[in-house]
Amino acid sequence: ELSDVYFTDVNTGFVINEFGSFIWKTIDVGQTWTQYDMGALRHANTLFFTDSQTGWASGYNSTLVKTTNGGVNWFSQPYPVGNANFALYFFNANTGIAAGYGNQIIKTTNGGNLWYSVNAGVNCNFYAMSFSDNLTGYASGGNGVIYKTTNAGETWVQQQSNTSNEIFGLYFVPNTNTGYAATGLGQILKTTNGGGLWSVVYTGAGYDMQTVFFNDINNGYAAGNNGAMLRTTNGGVTWTAQSTPIQTQISKVHFENPNVGYAVGAEGMIIKTITGGFTALTNEGSIVPNAISLGQNFPNPFNPETAISFGINKDQHVKLQVYDVTGRMVSELVNQELTAGNYNYKWNAAANSSGMYFYRLTTEGFTETKKMMLIK
Repeated sequence: ELSDVYFTDVNTGFVINEFGSFIWKTIDVGQTWTQYDMGALRHANTLFFTDSQTGWASGYNSTLVKTTNGGVNWFSQPYPVGNANFALYFFNANTGIAAGYGNQIIKTTNGGNLWYSVNAGVNCNFYAMSFSDNLTGYASGGNGVIYKTTNAGETWVQQQSNTSNEIFGLYFVPNTNTGYAATGLGQILKTTNGGGLWSVVYTGAGYDMQTVFFNDINNGYAAGNNGAMLRTTNGGVTWTAQSTPIQTQISKVHFENPNVGYAVGAEGMIIKTITGGFTALTNEGSIVPNAISLGQNFPNPFNPETAISFGINKDQHVKLQVYDVTGRMVSELVNQELTAGNYNYKWNAAANSSGMYFYRLTTEGFTETKKMMLIK
């Protein structure tokens, strides 16, 4: 079972295994993964990097390991947490917080070489932790418990979460008072005032939700058991189910930008989307065109989404790519075998800057390029 996924930039990411001592690393946007041994760590639960070289991983049996060379080598550090640790957060290479079973919240100010307790008054087995800035953070766990700190973890105050379910996933949008929580029995909670009031915004899953992640205040994902993956684009008002290959538990979700995201789970799978989770390419019907064609995108100008239509008159390999004004390819929308027909691709350019772009359709013996304008 893969238990956590963490990317330090759009190219470089890491995945850990709950029932082993290995970590997998990619440096090519998830196309290939290299396995490394984490030494003393067994049953890894959580992972955190402050940059592409420096990171920590922890799990059961009071074990913490650290790397300073991008995950190639790991060494043990002293770690006073009890049975298991499920949450790590580091502000920088020196200062970090950890939380886990046994009412434990601990802090280090020297890169993990020494930890001290900051759990006075805390009574909870913790599963998740999220900070909205370098002072304000939240930790959640059993029986619907959420604690908040406003002094970088030195002291914690319990909040009212409006649920008694275990809270497995927690995420606060950076530099805002808006946060989301994923709970047992399928609830998703939301706060807009820094945890002063939590409201239930989703109850339809019927099984545990394990993780939640937001790109901004409005656009986010929640996932859990039975392969459940939900997406919202309106701050949790409505949620749309997404199709994934994972049929059991999805443990963690991580997005590097509004389009590119990863999820890991119980079947040892690493799955990726380059369309923000939506199926961007659709076949527009059974009519086969007489010739290959590329339509003008609509709307144009656009912000941030536009539709690109094209037709192919026989089964063949198709590429649809987007370039900026320097000729650099910024997105490959299609690169696959398609059956004859008319197609529509919805491109979301939320991660791109304003300007002129060119989209190019390439098939057997056919190439055509058209302009489009993104205005934010």
